[in-house]
Amino acid sequence: AGLASSDREQGHIGLAASTLALAFVGGGTGAVARYGLVRASETAFGAAFPWGVLAANLFGSFLMGLLVGWLAARGAGVGAFLDLDGHAAARAAFATGLLGGFTTFSAFSLDAVRLWQAGAPVQAALDVGLSVGRTEYSCATARWGCSISAACRRFV
Repeated sequence: AGLASSDREQGHIGLAASTLALAFVGGGTGAVARYGLVRASETAFGAAFPWGVLAANLFGSFLMGLLVGWLAARGAGVGAFLDLDGHAAARAAFATGLLGGFTTFSAFSLDAVRLWQAGAPVQAALDVGLSVGRTEYSCATARWGCSISAACRRFV
């Protein structure tokens, strides 16, 4: 019985390590993608407004909605924080990792404070309003769209 128990424990540790590795790789990939998007937006539009961080948060929220909608269409449970029954790897790699690294509340917060301190309260308020309001709308719209879309069901 001791050997079987030990094997189960090792299997559990192996699963946890691989799940952590997925979150690590996904998070690094998402962070590098966000960095590239921010730099590209600063080159294209200047650095007076944080368009890159806003775009990352909007697009990332939309992708999160698609992921959750797709998994829900496949019958995965979606709880308080993407509690995807049997989908720990997907949550670690894509939700926590890739999209967690790509979107960033801390960068958004810093940009809003920077705008405020630079004497641009209207831009700061615009950034806060768009980031908070539109990211939630983007995520909800994508999830709803995926729940009724034949394209999402095709992958079930």
